[in-house]
Amino acid sequence: MKIKILVTGVTGLIGSCTVVELLEISKEVELLFLVRAMNEQAGLERVRQSLAKAGAQLQTLASLEKGQVICGDLSSAAELANDPRLQEVTHVFNCAAVTAFSQRPSIRQVNVHDTLGFAQMVSGLPNMKRFLYVGTAMICGNSPNRIIQEDDFPADTQHFVPYTESKAEVELLLSEALGRVQLVVMRPSIVVGHSRLGCKPSTSIFWVFRMLYQAWRSPFPLNFKIDVLPADYVAKAIAYIGLKEELAYSRYHIAAGSEFSSTFGEIMNTFRIVCKENLAAPSEVSIEHYKDNRNKFNEWFGPGNPRMMLRAINLYYNFANLNVTFDNSRLLSEGFMCPPRFVDYLGLCIKSGCETPVSEQMIDDFK
Repeated sequence: MKIKILVTGVTGLIGSCTVVELLEISKEVELLFLVRAMNEQAGLERVRQSLAKAGAQLQTLASLEKGQVICGDLSSAAELANDPRLQEVTHVFNCAAVTAFSQRPSIRQVNVHDTLGFAQMVSGLPNMKRFLYVGTAMICGNSPNRIIQEDDFPADTQHFVPYTESKAEVELLLSEALGRVQLVVMRPSIVVGHSRLGCKPSTSIFWVFRMLYQAWRSPFPLNFKIDVLPADYVAKAIAYIGLKEELAYSRYHIAAGSEFSSTFGEIMNTFRIVCKENLAAPSEVSIEHYKDNRNKFNEWFGPGNPRMMLRAINLYYNFANLNVTFDNSRLLSEGFMCPPRFVDYLGLCIKSGCETPVSEQMIDDFK
């Protein structure tokens, strides 16, 4: 039977890059897109705009049709159930979620309740075989200084933000909601930029590293590692595992792992080299140093709200200061390629992601 995939979240970074990959690697795959739009034509334009940012070719964009667009979102399960196009769906790639790190009531509603309702609906489709759910490796919580395995998530894990808590909660409930349908969970680590396009598709999280460079002060030990990957590597992994007929596991990290993670010292030095700055070694400071010097933020980071900037720095400090990496041996054991290192493509991100003020780059992560 031909594979027919329903993709959610196609207008987001990971979803759009995944669709670009699917369109490139297989002519045997048919795609449908769940898109919030007034009508199919408007939805098709949203899809094309997102895929263009993710690097899709003009010929590929022109080949897409409005009949591939299903108007709705994860909360539309009841209305979608009778769409005849869904009757032939064999796979769902669920990339949709509220990813903001702010305190928003919609986070749990969408990421847990709506996702479960959507999963229950598609589980009843006659040809459904596999539901691939894109989670996050950051459901690890606040336990520091370790290499994290896919099954290292006790029920009492403490979370820094509602986003990761919601992603952890729904993972525990999806198998029951899906019944006979196979669940495959893909957990990307920290996704920053694109290995060929730099920050053109998105500047999400890149601004954190940019702030460290512009302040030339690190609240993390410079030898601490951070597990960062480009969106296109994550997309290739999702497509590869999602289409692989036989899988050894049901949960996979998409991660740099200990071997391919970069240290904060390497990251800051890459900024120095690419920006051609003659600087001494960056200072290691406490997070309190940033708090005590927030009156200098506009000088360091450009115009913006110092209180919001401090909040953002403090939030990402909690994650980055864990000094964790995610074991990626399951993914590699399935025959997938090794990841690139962040510092190997960081130069592209710097050249394409430093024109917009830091305060503007924060918006997508805190909206």
